[in-house]
Amino acid sequence: MNFPSLKTFEVEPRITDFLNIKFEEYQNTFSSGSLLPEDNFKGGYQTGNLLEWEDKEYSNFRSTYLRDLTVNLFEIDKPLKIQFFYNHMLEYGKGSSMGKHTHIHNEDYVMFIYLNDCNDGHTGFYLNDQQLEYKERTTVMVKPIKNTGAFFHAGIPHEGFPTYENKKIFVMGIRIDLS
Repeated sequence: MNFPSLKTFEVEPRITDFLNIKFEEYQNTFSSGSLLPEDNFKGGYQTGNLLEWEDKEYSNFRSTYLRDLTVNLFEIDKPLKIQFFYNHMLEYGKGSSMGKHTHIHNEDYVMFIYLNDCNDGHTGFYLNDQQLEYKERTTVMVKPIKNTGAFFHAGIPHEGFPTYENKKIFVMGIRIDLS
């Protein structure tokens, strides 16, 4: 088998265009957004779990385009049962960042799709952060570029570095069942 730890990918512009439209619709409907712990995400807007959002267009998009994209990212022949556990979108305000964290407590894999271009606000992935020497030589920095994404194991520590360009990102937590 060939399970990825971290890989970047490209998506068609229609995917990011659709997500940007839905993000704006969500923000217009729910102006306050959802709050993450203040010590982790500073100065931005986060949607609630979009799996709970009663929007038929988004639900259809998720069950077709996002499901197909996810299955293709695994690149395995074995039949794979996937469950989307959490979907949300973030808009980083000027100077905001996301502290180092993992998703291992909820998911098996995570998919990011960058919804706009930013010259700053890179995502840092720490493939081995157990000792300073290892962390320094195994850090992967991903620049937010519209129509690109990152797909990674939920146990990989990562963080969103400060941005002054209002970075937007779609995040999806994925659970898999190989039985």
